[in-house]
Amino acid sequence: PGSTLAASAAQVIRGFLAAVTDEDNSHVALAIVRKLVVNEDRTVSKLAADRLGQTLVRLPGAEAMEVIKELFGKIKHRIAARVKLCRVVGVIRPKGFVRFL
Repeated sequence: PGSTLAASAAQVIRGFLAAVTDEDNSHVALAIVRKLVVNEDRTVSKLAADRLGQTLVRLPGAEAMEVIKELFGKIKHRIAARVKLCRVVGVIRPKGFVRFL
């Protein structure tokens, strides 16, 4: 489970960005998580992505950011994941996240 979690971290982070900026959009974040995981990481099940996404959107903003930082730290060696993440950040521009990058 740990390696699966790290492998899907990029997709989870991108899906969760919408929920960080607007709690009312948590359902959008879950939809993004599902779509990205199914399309880009065949090893992670849709159910696992949903459960992880639902856990993240329930966390308070500050705590969620700590989880995101920890997850991103595990996959920061993957250049492609970072490039994709930066692209999404450039589009969504969530408060506080650009400083983290």
